[in-house]
Amino acid sequence: MKRMAMNERGANEPSESPAELANTPPGLDVSSLTAEELRTRLAILEADLEDLEEERMFVLGQTGVHLSASTVRRYDEEVGHLRRRIDEIRAALDLDQTTDKT
Repeated sequence: MKRMAMNERGANEPSESPAELANTPPGLDVSSLTAEELRTRLAILEADLEDLEEERMFVLGQTGVHLSASTVRRYDEEVGHLRRRIDEIRAALDLDQTTDKT
């Protein structure tokens, strides 16, 4: 999965939106998904988050390469988006498990 693209100045910048990175459409109603679908999406999101955080550390840790503030901000936004989606799915799974017990 290619996430970086060269901008007009030759610097690497993320090329996909957070929703594309998460493989989940924005505003997806998680309550309409089964527990299995939620677990699958959760695994995808967690893997994407891990990859993105590793990529962020690599790209931002490069010396001698200037990165714009918008690149740093975009990484932060994407990480935040993935974390919110993960939290949302975990909460839905917790509710689903609580409902199954009653």
